[in-house]
Amino acid sequence: SLLIQVLFFLNFLFSETFIYEAGFRFFNAGTAIIEIEKITYKDSSANKINYKIKTNSFLDKFYMIRDEIDLIVDSYDYSLISINKNIKQGRYTEKYEYKVNSDSILNLNSQISDDNIKKTYYDPIGAIFMLRKENLQIGNQFSFFTFDMGQINEVLVVVESIENIDVPAGNFDCFKVTPQSSDGKNLFKNGGDMRIWYSLDSKHLPVRVEQKSNYGTIVLKLKSAID
Repeated sequence: SLLIQVLFFLNFLFSETFIYEAGFRFFNAGTAIIEIEKITYKDSSANKINYKIKTNSFLDKFYMIRDEIDLIVDSYDYSLISINKNIKQGRYTEKYEYKVNSDSILNLNSQISDDNIKKTYYDPIGAIFMLRKENLQIGNQFSFFTFDMGQINEVLVVVESIENIDVPAGNFDCFKVTPQSSDGKNLFKNGGDMRIWYSLDSKHLPVRVEQKSNYGTIVLKLKSAID
């Protein structure tokens, strides 16, 4: 029908851009940008997520960050299809590509595959946007598996509380969401964990994101959301 054709066309027009002020160890560190767009991947609809974070010239003198992440994820549930990451944080650098097949994770750098995959996986960035679609209410819990930097974790996400958050984009009442590993270990390399604040409205905007590591805490505060 005409309605179905219109909805299908609008689906491919979908795009969002989130611009964040990035803070690191009490400093205004720079800018982070997350862009999401609909693409066609292997004749099917998918989402492409591009994440960039760059420290400013002042912080570069102490701890330079130049991260860029390209993800292709399922258009419905944001589950992982492929990753291309280029990480530069201080002296630490890593670049890698992975592709998730129905029965394996293929490391495109070493051509070594893990044939033990039996589950759906999420990159941490993709998981942030997957959770936007969930029923966020205090006490609700969600579990899933993440794949990040070659490491697989079973993650339990808890909606802990409602907090009022001030960011450059304005003042928001937010759900505070805390992911944690099922075995109590750190979710990410370098001793890292994460907290996310989503707006209470139907958009569930990721208003504030904190990621902690051994090196300090990176805080992303929403400046603008463009769709």
